[in-house]
Amino acid sequence: MSEKLPLLRELFSRIELGTQQRENDHELPVEQVKELCRHGFTALRVPRDFGGLELDWYQTTELLIELAAADSAIPQIFRGHLAVVEDARFHYEKDRHRAEQAGDEQSQGGHVSTERSFKAHTYQERLRWFAQGQLVGNAWTEPGVGNLTGSQTQVKQVDKDSVRVTGQKIYTTGSIFADLLDVTAINETGQEVTVLVPKAQDGVRVHDDWDGFGQQQSGTGAAELEQAVAPTSQVRPAIERFGYQTALYQHVLNIAQAGTAQAAAAHAARLLAERTRTYSHGNAPRAGEDPQLLAVVGQLHARAAAAKAVVLSTSAELDAAARSATGSVAEQQAAFAAVERATAAAQLVVNELSLANGTALFDALGASAVRKVTGLDRYWRNARTIASHNPQVYKARILGDFAVNQRTADPLWSIGVSERLQQEGAAALEN
Repeated sequence: MSEKLPLLRELFSRIELGTQQRENDHELPVEQVKELCRHGFTALRVPRDFGGLELDWYQTTELLIELAAADSAIPQIFRGHLAVVEDARFHYEKDRHRAEQAGDEQSQGGHVSTERSFKAHTYQERLRWFAQGQLVGNAWTEPGVGNLTGSQTQVKQVDKDSVRVTGQKIYTTGSIFADLLDVTAINETGQEVTVLVPKAQDGVRVHDDWDGFGQQQSGTGAAELEQAVAPTSQVRPAIERFGYQTALYQHVLNIAQAGTAQAAAAHAARLLAERTRTYSHGNAPRAGEDPQLLAVVGQLHARAAAAKAVVLSTSAELDAAARSATGSVAEQQAAFAAVERATAAAQLVVNELSLANGTALFDALGASAVRKVTGLDRYWRNARTIASHNPQVYKARILGDFAVNQRTADPLWSIGVSERLQQEGAAALEN
């Protein structure tokens, strides 16, 4: 599988060449994403047993930062997919460990429960799909009151083999490129579930309606599901989801920030090297030899290197959380809490580093650097947009609370209108 990595890196270089033009034309990287899928990018973390690359999180992170430096939108496109792969891998490792510990239960007079067998088949089936290039998009967040207190999307059983899903989702990053949508919903008993819904059907519509000023090519739009059909086998209780998913989501955003910081530094260096005009009160006859301007570029590269180092260091905690699949519940909870803190700490640092590079690069260049054709504004816009996904003031408070009071926050959180405000709104309407 190692032969795929040079091919992927070659593809990154081609992707980078068209990044600015795609943004200028508001062209989604549809062909680029398809080519990544064809070359095994959907299977970075899939075990070799299923035909995947089985990379650890350090290797995966390093590769994703390189892609983010080429186009920061594309790792974000794969964000939901990486989470679903991790969930399947975590359950696969846990089930395999249990089987090894128990030995052949049937030969010893025991039995494997129908539910356990069903779950094992479901996650193994998903891993095979991902090894074959199937891409998953995210469809969790909801408009209006949102899903802070429970999803508004409904899933109903049609027969033993299929269900139908109806609801609306926003911020469905990656779904417009995807084969499958990872959807949260409520079943007929009121249980929160996740469903993998095939996108290619009349009951699913995904829109490219993201109007943010950054990450414009990430396909962050909305999805409408109207009696969309999904296999019963792809409905799983949300409570079974792997316990470090929010940390993984934040890790991918941190990766995008590290790549953005790196791309800003590289772009500024290129432009300074090409620049012939200089100021009469400068320090050299050529801008590229001016020590003050060189110092600016040096600082850009230092910030980019620091951001990359911080994000790579977080990958060790992700690997530890993944390995906890074979551990006790207490070991798993400790690993989940540790990686949540690690990604929060990294987020506080890389946001600042990436935003600083998006601003400071102009100090090394002339007034022409602000022309739209240079595309230099996209680094700050993308960094600001990524940093706005999750308020970092909360992350700072959570870290401080753990440092002072040893309190651990709930690693699984959501966004929406609180139940209290919903009740107040309903009472106001009645009056």
